[in-house]
Amino acid sequence: MTKRLVLLIGNTQFDDKNFTELVTPKNDIEDFAMVLERYGDFEIVDKLLNASIQTVKMAIEDFYKKAQRGDLTLLYYSGHGQKVRSDQLFLIVKDTISDRLLSTGLPEAFVQEAMGVSFSQHKIVILDCCFSGAFIKGHKSGAEQLAFEKLKGEATAVLASSSRTQHSFEETGRHSLFTHYLIDGIRTGEADEDLNGWISVEELFEYAAKGVKNTRPDQTPMMEMNTRNTKLYIARNTQKPTQGLSTRPDAKSNQWVAVFSKGTPYLDQICHTSRLFPEDVIKTKSEEGYCITSLAYGAGKWVVILSRGHGYSDQLWYLRRNFPYIDINRRLEQGYRVTNLAHGRGRWVVILSKGSDYSDQSCHLRKSFPSSYIKRKDGRVTSLAYGGGRWAFVLSKGSGYVGQWWWATSQFPSESTDEFIEETWQSGYRITNLVYGDGKWAIMTSKGCHYQEQSWYAMRTLPNDAMRRLWDEGWHITQLSFGPV
Repeated sequence: MTKRLVLLIGNTQFDDKNFTELVTPKNDIEDFAMVLERYGDFEIVDKLLNASIQTVKMAIEDFYKKAQRGDLTLLYYSGHGQKVRSDQLFLIVKDTISDRLLSTGLPEAFVQEAMGVSFSQHKIVILDCCFSGAFIKGHKSGAEQLAFEKLKGEATAVLASSSRTQHSFEETGRHSLFTHYLIDGIRTGEADEDLNGWISVEELFEYAAKGVKNTRPDQTPMMEMNTRNTKLYIARNTQKPTQGLSTRPDAKSNQWVAVFSKGTPYLDQICHTSRLFPEDVIKTKSEEGYCITSLAYGAGKWVVILSRGHGYSDQLWYLRRNFPYIDINRRLEQGYRVTNLAHGRGRWVVILSKGSDYSDQSCHLRKSFPSSYIKRKDGRVTSLAYGGGRWAFVLSKGSGYVGQWWWATSQFPSESTDEFIEETWQSGYRITNLVYGDGKWAIMTSKGCHYQEQSWYAMRTLPNDAMRRLWDEGWHITQLSFGPV
C-alpha cells in the first residue's frame, strides 16, 4: 500500500546568537502538518522543532531510506537559510555555528543525496527560508546540476519561498509569508484553479507565489519540477468532495452558467475577466455609468458583469477574508443595500448599492444550505454565495417578490432540475440566484421579479460570441456561477 509521508523541520531558537530568533516556524510546521494530514491524507512521520544537526540529518536520512517506490515524500523546512561563496545553500538548525556551516549546518547537497538514494519515485521539497532558491538547479551548471538530477524519480518538485539572492519574510502574522499562502490555498480550496477537486503542486505554488508577490514584491518564490507526465497532487479541494487522492476526476464538466433574462432595465453590459478582483476597472467603468450586476469566481479568475441602466445612484464593495458584518451594517444605516455576494481566492466580495428597492436587509452565514432557516424568517433571499465552508445569504424586504422556491441538487442540469425550473417558470417564477457550493447547485426562483423571459446557458469561456449575440437580441445576464454541468 502506497503512503503519503511528510517530515517537517522548523527552527525558532539558535545557540549561535549571530542567528536571530524566529517566531513563525513553530506555527508553520504545526499548522502545515494539520492541513496536509486533514486534506492531503499525509502521514506525519515527524515534526522537528529546534533539533540538533545530528538529529535532523538522521531524521532526513531515515525518512528517505524507509520510503517505498510508490510513496509520495514531502520534506518541509521553515527557518533560517544561509548561502556561502560557492552558492550552496545551508539550512540553519539549533546548534549551527555561523562560521562553521560546513560541519554544523545542513547543506543542500546532503538533502539531495538522501533523496537520490530513496526508492520513492515521487518527491516534494518545500523550503521557506532566505536564499531558498539556491536549492533549485536553474542557476547551476556542471557537477552541481548533475547532483540535482540524481534526486529525480518519476516526479519531483522543489518549492522555494524566495530566489537565491532574496530574503524570505515572516511578516507579523502567525505564519511566515510563503507558508501562510500554502496553508490558505489548501484550507480554502482556492488553490484548485481548474476546480477538479484536487490541488496539484503547480496550482498550490502559483497560488502562494501570487499571494507573496502581492504582499512583498521584493520576494519571488521559485519552483523546479520534473514530473514526466505524472501529476503530483498535494491535497483535496476542501470545498469540493472527492473520492480520494489516488485518482484524478474529469475536470472538463466545469463550466460557467449564465442566466439570461429579458425585461431587465439594463441598457447594455460588459463582461470583464481577471485573476485578481478588478477594482481599477470597476472604478473606471463606474465613471461611465456602469455598476456591478453579477459576478462569480471560477477556473482561477473573476468574472464581473457591469451594466448601465441599473438605477443605482452609488455603489461600493468590500473585499475581505472574513465576512464583513460590521462594515455591511454600517452601510445599511447609510442607505446602501447588498446587491451581490461572491467568494473567491479566499476572500468574500460584498457589493452594496444605493437606489435599490430594498427597504431593509439582514445578512447571515450558515454551514449548511439554510432551507429551514429561510422559511422561518421574514424577507426574501436576494443574494446568495458559498465560500470558506459557509453559505452566505441576504434576506431583504421590499424586493417585490410575492413567492420564492429553491432547489438544492448535486446535478445540474438533470431531468429533475429541468422539471423544477420549467414548472416554476410556468407559474411566473424566475431564477434570481444560482450558486454552486459544498458539492451542490442551489437554484433560487422568485415570483414578481418582472423578467419577461429567461434562459440559461453553459459556457466554457467568457466572454464569447454566443453571449454577444444574446446581448444584441435584448437578453442580459442576471445570474452567473461556475461548477460542474
